[in-house]
Amino acid sequence: MVAIGLNSRQEVDEIVNAAVANGATQHEEPQDHGWMYQNSFWDINGHGWNVMFADISQMPTE
Repeated sequence: MVAIGLNSRQEVDEIVNAAVANGATQHEEPQDHGWMYQNSFWDINGHGWNVMFADISQMPTE
């Protein structure tokens, strides 16, 4: 699986939606952890992609 970080939740969904529109398969429902958001898909060659955004300033300290 390949993971990439983006600058916003919107960018994450745009990438995953574009991939799915072009033949990829949604891997699972998006995961929203408050400070971190991720979405994922399998591309047409079977490679897994985890696309995420993390707002470090909102990360829990404990």
